Amino acid sequence: MKKRIQIIGGGASALLLAAHLDPLLWEVHLYEKNQTLGRKFLVAGDGGLNLSHSESLEQFVERYKPHSFLQTALHHFTPTDLRHWLTQLGIETYVGTSGRIFPKKGIKPISVLNTIEKKLLDLKVQFHFQEEWKGFDASGSLLMENKVEIYSLPK
Repeated sequence: MKKRIQIIGGGASALLLAAHLDPLLWEVHLYEKNQTLGRKFLVAGDGGLNLSHSESLEQFVERYKPHSFLQTALHHFTPTDLRHWLTQLGIETYVGTSGRIFPKKGIKPISVLNTIEKKLLDLKVQFHFQEEWKGFDASGSLLMENKVEIYSLPK
């Protein structure tokens, strides 16, 4: 029997996490308080969708404080790995003059988001919209609120 993973939020990090969990091992549920995924992702795309940075991994890790918090994770999934993954999804990228990584000119943020969402659907990720995380109940289960009720998710 698969174990269940519940991801709170439908932002870029949550989408990447959901895309990299093995669907043979995990039943993945993603809970988003809005009606759609990646709202901030799309807003960030207004000025050009900066996906990451091409600098050395050591410099990249230094951008985060404290460095040790994400260092291991960033070494396991680097900006280069992100570019390769996006290429596998059919999203070509390029490095701009600033060193930042962008989708190839002409690829809109909504196209990137739709491609990632399709990948998640192919992986059988289950989406739950208009579900807001409120904390934990007395037993430690996730406490969620929708328009009708507040309820606990199974552990």
